[in-house]
Amino acid sequence: MKNAVISFFLIVILIFGAVIVNTAETKTTRENELDSNLDSAMRSSMKALMTDEDYQTGKSGPDEFIADFIQNFFVNTTSDAKFKIDIKAVDIDKGLLDAEVTGYYNQVIGTGKVSSRKTVVLEDYDNMDNVYYTVTFNDGDNIIKQINVHIGDSLKGEMLPQSDKYKGGWTLEGKELIYTADNIDQIKMESPIVLNAVK
Repeated sequence: MKNAVISFFLIVILIFGAVIVNTAETKTTRENELDSNLDSAMRSSMKALMTDEDYQTGKSGPDEFIADFIQNFFVNTTSDAKFKIDIKAVDIDKGLLDAEVTGYYNQVIGTGKVSSRKTVVLEDYDNMDNVYYTVTFNDGDNIIKQINVHIGDSLKGEMLPQSDKYKGGWTLEGKELIYTADNIDQIKMESPIVLNAVK
């Protein structure tokens, strides 16, 4: 009987210890995920603020900017948690966003809670006027032409290699849409890109 009682309490202690370890690990994982997703959403929002003409011309106001930020956050979030997003301050003219996100998730015992708060200012993105990305035009394994285009600018027809050989157009890696001088302006520079000649 004594051994049975001791065994029972040892099992309870082991289970209790496992629950504590699991809870701590889950909290750390959730905190890292939340922090990473919030950072990514804020970067995407700042990039939009720098490059989107609607923000630059004042057509899009703070409410739309907040909505875009929230959408960016949820696009990057795969967690099954419930989130409360608290916008502490926003000023699209000064390029300021201060937000706190709290996540609530189910755990072995009760509901877990994690939170993260970040503030970004557009001035932190130094000298974006001097940021250019490379556009590379390939014909198979051969590089035909490379040009540098300012961040946020659209490509123009005159930027394409001027040769009858490439009248079939160009494709972006991993995309099926064919670009020609008529629709190349749909590509906005947000990162370096490679365009491949259509055979």
